[in-house]
Amino acid sequence: MTIIDSETVVVYNFNELKSVLEGNTYNYVYFGDNITLGGGINVNLSRTNLTIDGTYNNIRYTYTDYPSSAYTQTILLSGGTSSMNITVKNIDVVGRNYYGVICVYDSANFTNVVVTYENMDYEGPQMAFNPYSSLRIINCNINIISNVSSANEVAETRNVTLGGNVTINSVTTGTSVFWLRNVVGGVYPYINVLPGANVYINTVNRYLYYVSSAAYINMTFGSGSVSNIITSTGMGYDNGHLTNDVLIDNDAVLHITQTTQFGSTATWRVRGEFRMNDSSSLKMVSNYIGTTGNYCLEFTGASASLFLNNPKSVIFYNLGTNALNSTATIPYTLNISQFNRWTAVTSYATAGDIYDIPTYSWYKIENINNLVIQGTITSTTTTISSINLTSGEQTELPALTNLILNNTRVMSMGRPSLSINPITDLSTDITGITAANADVRITYLGNDYYVQADGNGNFSYSYFPSLPIGTEISFVSNVANSFLYRFRTVEIIYPGDLFIKAASNQITFSTTPFQTSPTLCQRSSPLKVIVEDSRITPSVWKLYASINSELTNEKGNVLTDGLVFVDNIGNMEIFSSDPVLVYTSDGVTTGEIEVEWQADEGILLQLNVVPIVAKTTYKTDINWSIE
Repeated sequence: MTIIDSETVVVYNFNELKSVLEGNTYNYVYFGDNITLGGGINVNLSRTNLTIDGTYNNIRYTYTDYPSSAYTQTILLSGGTSSMNITVKNIDVVGRNYYGVICVYDSANFTNVVVTYENMDYEGPQMAFNPYSSLRIINCNINIISNVSSANEVAETRNVTLGGNVTINSVTTGTSVFWLRNVVGGVYPYINVLPGANVYINTVNRYLYYVSSAAYINMTFGSGSVSNIITSTGMGYDNGHLTNDVLIDNDAVLHITQTTQFGSTATWRVRGEFRMNDSSSLKMVSNYIGTTGNYCLEFTGASASLFLNNPKSVIFYNLGTNALNSTATIPYTLNISQFNRWTAVTSYATAGDIYDIPTYSWYKIENINNLVIQGTITSTTTTISSINLTSGEQTELPALTNLILNNTRVMSMGRPSLSINPITDLSTDITGITAANADVRITYLGNDYYVQADGNGNFSYSYFPSLPIGTEISFVSNVANSFLYRFRTVEIIYPGDLFIKAASNQITFSTTPFQTSPTLCQRSSPLKVIVEDSRITPSVWKLYASINSELTNEKGNVLTDGLVFVDNIGNMEIFSSDPVLVYTSDGVTTGEIEVEWQADEGILLQLNVVPIVAKTTYKTDINWSIE
């Protein structure tokens, strides 16, 4: 044993480890050698923090379990009460006991204990047993196999948080990846993927979670996280083990693949709000011959709802039955760029490519705004209570009676970018930019031609002779197996594009006024709109902004006339549903044009009409349009 300081020690064998953990002198324990557990260790519960670090002097060591199926033959927290934070890190573990590396025994006295496994490689029957406490798995590689004890869960725990890079492979034939055991203080179990995490889970024979005590859990996939879940039989065990609320946050990516049928159970059953936020992605694939009940996503109960808030992509593919179902009448709100629906299922190997064009597609044609649809779904019907398609768009697009969420095996929401450079009656080349490596179908005069974009999304097609004025050319862009499509039709002479390429989708304000009468507050974040003008003949264009509703906080308080526009000579106009002119171009500049305002100009916050309510957040949507 090497004592580093009053808190830190290095141990070299089982006896030293046992002595240190059962005492109460050292809270940071390094391994100085490989250690094999020679029996049980009862951790002194008077500690607040305990860290076991398997790497010392840049050498990483291995910990091997005692070959037993008894909880007493582990590193054990038992027989009292504790609020300890215990961390095991930087170590390789050979597991041989299904009570885990650290066993926090089955008692409500340990609800305040947090167990963290960090930068650990584990291979064995079960890594964690702490059914009343919380579990954190950060930057770990986990292989659940039979070794002395048969392969079980990764963890029996109350809730689990995954962060960093986490890889889990499980060959268990009788249990889940996570068994979430208890409800404490009215807080239901949860699986939480931290922002920025990269998680891969593959359970070749079973399902992701089993829940007892409570009939459901909450699941969150944090912003910017990437999660790939391959499950043999679904997310939760049978129809009674439900997910309550689901949040797939901004820019998060979630792929779920179920490989075999599990009775008449859906891959994922949800009883609460299913929400996807800005630029998030979801892909659910059931690539097996199932029967009625084997839906990808099923909503159950009147408290369920579906809210898609501008996701990047949503894809459902079900080879055997409908992708979505609801056992009750539930509301939905879809704020999406495009909705695609297929009436026939293609083999997954070739589905969603340039030759598998959806049967029906709906999207905004006349401006850049998203398609917004609200209504309800049941197991047999989809109703639409509101949709923002104009009468002209509804005439050009498929009938809304075909816009169905239920009774559909394959559907997608989202679309790739596609910009076409100007084409004239003198042109013999078509060029543009779309998604990287996308296939592009070009159709004119009754014939189809195919090209592929490069890694930057640039594509070109040469033809001869040139085409006469008035010739229509149609384009479809698709990345193979993405299930996402962009449709464009242009006519020769085609003058080029004028569109809003990007705009600030979130504006925050200081609440310290920079002037009074009226009382105005500056933005605390930049306000920028990027316009792309690729027209052959430039001309003056005007940028407008409007709001659908006044600024409103979560308590329902309305900040009347809260948003105003101030131009460069001090003229002020209050925002409403009527568009406000906020910028006029010079009529000469083309290409990518950045429109910005000084700090005391542009969109500002006005506080003098209605007092602001503290500690709340006021929100509204700003609609940008160009003329």
